[in-house]
Amino acid sequence: HQYDLRETPIFIKAGAIIPKMPLMEQKSTIGRTHQQYDTLQFAIYINDNVMSGQTTVYEDDGITYDYIKGSYRWTTVKYSHDSTSATVTIEPPVGKGYQGAPTSRGIVISLHNAPPFTEASMTVGSKTTKYPYSRYEWTENAWWYSGMEVSSYLYITNVNVATTTTINLKFAFVYQSQLLANIKGTLNHALWAKATLDLARKDVGAHKPLGGNLATLASFGDTLGFLADPARKENMQAAFQNVQNLYKAAYGEVLSLAKRGPDTLLQMVNVGRQDHCLCLSDDCVHSQGGYQNVMVEGYGTKQGAKDSVRLYMYWSDKYEDNWATTDPNIPAGYTRATFADGFVYHKPFPESVELQLWYNEERKDHFTFATAASKAYAQANGYKLVNQTLGFVGPTFLNAEDSMQRLGVTEQARVQYALGLLESAAPRILPP
Repeated sequence: HQYDLRETPIFIKAGAIIPKMPLMEQKSTIGRTHQQYDTLQFAIYINDNVMSGQTTVYEDDGITYDYIKGSYRWTTVKYSHDSTSATVTIEPPVGKGYQGAPTSRGIVISLHNAPPFTEASMTVGSKTTKYPYSRYEWTENAWWYSGMEVSSYLYITNVNVATTTTINLKFAFVYQSQLLANIKGTLNHALWAKATLDLARKDVGAHKPLGGNLATLASFGDTLGFLADPARKENMQAAFQNVQNLYKAAYGEVLSLAKRGPDTLLQMVNVGRQDHCLCLSDDCVHSQGGYQNVMVEGYGTKQGAKDSVRLYMYWSDKYEDNWATTDPNIPAGYTRATFADGFVYHKPFPESVELQLWYNEERKDHFTFATAASKAYAQANGYKLVNQTLGFVGPTFLNAEDSMQRLGVTEQARVQYALGLLESAAPRILPP
């Protein structure tokens, strides 16, 4: 794997339990070594091949040399799991003990590379207490899911250390470590890629509330935390399985920014809306949140160039339809886009290709294109010809200058860095 400078690879043995002192409620890290463990976190790294594990935690007063005289204690923590649930047992401390030893403490159980819970409970003696889901992290006496960490957390306060405590956790779906592996790194790389492009305002959908495919992937960790609420009855397994598709869409989106030449006619599609959108300008591309880049249809020209004609973009809220055409008259039920969508030619020239308009009545989709591949798709999917010659464009086999030449040096670096972040995540998230 390749790692970013912000990443420090840490190799943890499968099945390990790592005791921690969480800092969420510590006002300062100064002097913590001689303070008592008022809250302990047990980070458990479950795996298909390791079904159980244990660890022990040593405690003394942290100040004196009384530990030499035996004034200390050990606490043993064990866990076991199968494909549907996990059980964590915290045994009473053994040993002489020491002055000031806590009689109760907060306990945090975190399962890493794990699915969300559907139930979380603690049993002490004959009493069982159930804990609810919380949308917010570090909520006392509740569990939550951190999608960015692909980890489930349970935080219980005031646990009596003198009795055996058993914590039972049920999974939202059948656990498979391979399904969840590498999602954390992929989401982090997507988040950093989007942050990089945000600074140059070059990410697709930057001017839309919902953003584009990269924004969807970058925010998917938070989405997972929201969907984990058992009351929503979401198919969480399907949500995790969809990460690969989200990655592919985000990578294609950023790749188009790196490879898209000047005056490139880019065919975009929103599968859910069954709507095509032909973009010729950066403003158009950046405004199409939720649309995927399909292919290059050809190449337009510059404003003021000989035989140039404007390409207009119209939008219908009723039909959720983008309509690209050279007709300046706004169609009934549509509004004109706030951005200019560039220029094509109104006369043919050697090797030029006709820009055609087709329409699918059932989908309410105007489909503007220039390639034979798009025409074959239109004919196979019930589209009818509306206008055979909206204008003319350069064919796809002409080599346009790389779009990087239109960007400043800093913007070039940002696009290439974002692309590199996503490319380095590919071996993690995609099957070999």
